[in-house]
Amino acid sequence: MNISTFLKKNAGTILTCIGAVGVVATAVMSAKATPKAIELLEKAEAEKRSPRENARNPTRGNRNRRMKK
Repeated sequence: MNISTFLKKNAGTILTCIGAVGVVATAVMSAKATPKAIELLEKAEAEKRSPRENARNPTRGNRNRRMKK
């Protein structure tokens, strides 16, 4: 059996496996990105607050713009 015959006979299985790997990779990448997204949302909410509130709570205000890597 040569390679071309093997690929023709097993094309459905091969494509299904590639799709499953893609789904798992997407889930892993989104799980890794979630903490960073939450941090960015918290910083955006802190920037929306009034300057008076930022003065009372400087740790969440505009002072800390650096992002953790």
